[in-house]
Amino acid sequence: MQKEHTVKTYEAEIRELNEAVLEMARCTMGQLETAVRVIETRDSDLAAKLVSEDERVDELEMEVDALTVKLLATRQPMAADLRMTVSVSKIAAELERIADYAAGMGKLVHCVDGETPAELILSLRRMLEIAIGMLSELVVAYRDFDAVRAVAIWRRDDGIDRLYGDFLTQLQLFMSKSPDRVRSGAGLLLMGRHSERIGDHLTNIAESIYFVATGEKLPRPPNEP
Repeated sequence: MQKEHTVKTYEAEIRELNEAVLEMARCTMGQLETAVRVIETRDSDLAAKLVSEDERVDELEMEVDALTVKLLATRQPMAADLRMTVSVSKIAAELERIADYAAGMGKLVHCVDGETPAELILSLRRMLEIAIGMLSELVVAYRDFDAVRAVAIWRRDDGIDRLYGDFLTQLQLFMSKSPDRVRSGAGLLLMGRHSERIGDHLTNIAESIYFVATGEKLPRPPNEP
């Protein structure tokens, strides 16, 4: 009976950890969705909300870290459970950085105004929309520890990278025609960089899920570093 109780308690702790990570992912996705609305509407109140709600993601990361430390210290997980427990902490850190970048978009929204070319706004929105789709799929991959799905999501970052390249070309053209817009142009450049980095962090999450599922690092194409 004692052993059965211990196993059930351990399983409950694992579920609690997984639910905390999934809640963190849901909050981060909400941040990305709000970032899209902020870029489209330039609503200062919505931008302030985007910045303030980053605190909830920070709180959840601390909760995940505490649960992870507790599991490692008291349960000494082995094999797949150990991979999962260690990887969860990495995934939480990646989600926290994504939320930080989303909040950063709210702080920079003043750089987007009526003179900002529509192509730049569209590129920012499309990058974030791809990121939202990736994160939505990552939630499913995490629940099932689906290695195949993780690889498919990992490859989707190529779309963000292509859009970021287009964004830089568009921004350079805009700045060459509007040298008086250096300050807002620098802000737009940072917003684009935030969007591109969000994609990178999402691929890191996909790699962690793949590792939990297979016990191996996700193989990279020969031209990848």
